[in-house]
Amino acid sequence: MRSRTAQTIVELWQGRAAQSPSLAAFATRTAAGQWHATPWAASETQVQAIARRLLAHGLRPGDHVGVLGPASAAWHLLEHAVLRMGGVVVGLDPYAPDDQLRAMMDLARPALLAYDPQARHAALRFADRCPVVSFTELAAPDEPGRKTAGAGRREPVERSAAASPPAAPPAAPVSPDDPATLLFTSGSTGAPKAIRYTHRQLLVACRAIAGAFPAAAEGEGAMCWLPMAHLFQRMMNLVAIDQGAVIHFVDDPRTIVQAAREVRPAALIGVPRFFEKLRERVQEQIATGGPWRRRAVKLALRLGRRRHDARAVGVRLPWTVALAAALADRLVLSRLRAALGGNIRTLVTGSAPMALADLEFFAAMGWIVLEAYGVSENAVPMAANRADAYRFGSVGKPLAENTLRIAPDGEILVQGPGVFDGYVGGDRADCFTPDGYYRTGDLGRLDDDGFLYLHGRKSDVIKTSTGRKVAPARLEAAYGASPYVNHCVVVGEGRKHLAALCTLHVPAVAAWLAQRGVVENDEAALARRPDVQRLLEDQFAEIAQTLSPAERICHLAILERQLSIAAGELTTTLKLRRGQIERVHASRISALYAERPAPAAAAASGAVNTHGQ
Repeated sequence: MRSRTAQTIVELWQGRAAQSPSLAAFATRTAAGQWHATPWAASETQVQAIARRLLAHGLRPGDHVGVLGPASAAWHLLEHAVLRMGGVVVGLDPYAPDDQLRAMMDLARPALLAYDPQARHAALRFADRCPVVSFTELAAPDEPGRKTAGAGRREPVERSAAASPPAAPPAAPVSPDDPATLLFTSGSTGAPKAIRYTHRQLLVACRAIAGAFPAAAEGEGAMCWLPMAHLFQRMMNLVAIDQGAVIHFVDDPRTIVQAAREVRPAALIGVPRFFEKLRERVQEQIATGGPWRRRAVKLALRLGRRRHDARAVGVRLPWTVALAAALADRLVLSRLRAALGGNIRTLVTGSAPMALADLEFFAAMGWIVLEAYGVSENAVPMAANRADAYRFGSVGKPLAENTLRIAPDGEILVQGPGVFDGYVGGDRADCFTPDGYYRTGDLGRLDDDGFLYLHGRKSDVIKTSTGRKVAPARLEAAYGASPYVNHCVVVGEGRKHLAALCTLHVPAVAAWLAQRGVVENDEAALARRPDVQRLLEDQFAEIAQTLSPAERICHLAILERQLSIAAGELTTTLKLRRGQIERVHASRISALYAERPAPAAAAASGAVNTHGQ
């Protein structure tokens, strides 16, 4: 493991390039749809060439370089060229709302803004703030990244660039405690805040992640498909470099399943929504089979579930059942797992709770999806389930690099080498305890075995007019487990009872209606149907029986469209922006409480008043 001896990210890269010059470093798709691998020797040459061009644009050690674009090999190479020059990489999400991007640019004050050709329009809006230059202009002649029409054209820059870069690559001295990257909080509760991490902290995180999950073998495939503006995907890329895995860049996230089937990666990370969609895809595949095949798959899944449950509690199955489960796995379930190439050993998810039904479904298939928990303010993941130590519904045990404790009010506090020093330009005292623990703002508990369970954000806690305090995230996960609900947003601050705004899982609702002879796929029309409203009412009433009276939703509005990033209701990592949601839908919320007061009997029984638009 090279990260054990490397002191900086630059040393990690150079060490791997020197050790494995002929090994593939990464792969991209050609225009013909084939994977083309670039060896480490060529990758190092490309990084040196980009570093020379950065020098020609006047980049100095310590300068911030904004990088705007989706995940790509060009992003990856530019990142390491900036670090080679002693610069600081500032990841900018091209899908962030304009006001968020402007706030990020104000905080970062980059000396240069580099952009993917796809993000040209967004980048040029900031040409009055700093020089802007395309990835294509900075790339070496054998640039493996994405090409677009007009991509070779030079953009105007304020700094003069040399007609030809210096012949020798620059060598800026980089120390472990030099800043390596600037990233931003998600902005779920307001304007984003800037966080700076050093080379040392990123290497600590790299080692921690590599130690938490099974290692990839040298030459195995790894996937890069999540936004690189956020740290976790870049950390997984560093782990791949460390282990000698080949990073495969997926230009279009919608093709990740097909790409994984071709690459056959050992590990894959994704948000819960990805796994929900994957489950739907597998179930559709099952449904399209003949009756005998459907029966075989259902039996195999039942046996797979029994085998998983027995292993989870350390119980041996009767030999006949164990043999049947093994045969079902080999003959049936292995074919389902081929959807992701058939070589998966590790599946990791985070950023939001994953539905228990999805976790159990994949466990029956033979895949354990490991939920993990991280915060922007700690480069090291806070906690993670592991293949040999997991518990559904938890986010696993704290990683060894972290010291966690739970405050009397339930807030999770953390110390460790990956924890940031405070927001750029902010007051450290605002977010740390007197003895140096970072206040995460998340609520949680540790069970007797050390597994961490999350209960939502401290700032999101709803206080009803009766004085009850309710953490909405846990309820949203409970009610959101309905297969007919896409998003559930619980509201009720200062009200006597709780209410919820819901969006529909349109395919599931349309299928439910089709079984009753009704063909309807329009989302707005579905939201207005009384029978769909009653469907959700019944679902929520059943779920409410597992909750305390104070946690039961008494008012329900079905929205006619999905929550969106464009409307400011979701962050680019798909987290709820509660304040904005309540502002956008204020009239709907007021109408719920004004038109349908909930009697005490309804709250006690779990009965729900629904209100479609």
